Amino acid sequence: MIHSDYNEEFVANKGNGKSSHIIELFARYAWISTFLFFVCEFLTAWSWRGNYSRRNQFVSELGVRVCDSRAGVCSWYWLMNISFVTTALGISVGTLLWWKSRVVSPTEGSFLLVSASGLILIAVSSLDRGSILHGIGANMYFVLANTAVIMIATSSRTLRRPSPAKWVALAAGVIGLSAYFIHTVGGLGMLGLGTIQRFTVYPSLIGLIALATVLGSEPATRREQEPI
Repeated sequence: MIHSDYNEEFVANKGNGKSSHIIELFARYAWISTFLFFVCEFLTAWSWRGNYSRRNQFVSELGVRVCDSRAGVCSWYWLMNISFVTTALGISVGTLLWWKSRVVSPTEGSFLLVSASGLILIAVSSLDRGSILHGIGANMYFVLANTAVIMIATSSRTLRRPSPAKWVALAAGVIGLSAYFIHTVGGLGMLGLGTIQRFTVYPSLIGLIALATVLGSEPATRREQEPI
């Protein structure tokens, strides 16, 4: 009887371990998929026919239907807005799956989910509409995404096994959050507002991608001991 119970427990644990591995695999690729944001930004900027300045123009300007008087209507403006939505979905799906596996805490997960909703607001309230929701969404993402990256990179769960990727994520989060406050007070204007904003946006995504490569590597038994 004891031997039978042990076998049943072993099979159950093995099945749970396989299920957990699949969940973490999907979570990992969901965060890594945010790399497509950079691809969409490059392609949309290219459609401006050389009239877009990454130094002086915001990222969200790529989602505006009319580029400028010289470039006319940008046929790929929709691609940038779609990328905001798909990036939000990638962050949300990955976060929910990591949350389910107890890899991210409720606070970290909540910050990331709210930041993802900020990206949705940016997409549906494009800059040319003059909606206050656009600014609210942008600030939600800038602050919460970078803060969450810092929190995850410095949590006891991820520091059990230090790796270069975790230090990259920590540095990215700090740079992103610092750039946000510099951008808010109007500092380092000589770099251009577009440059400073990108120092806010890019690091958060780089940090998530870096974390995706190392999260979930701890044994399941250790994660189960973590408080929810």
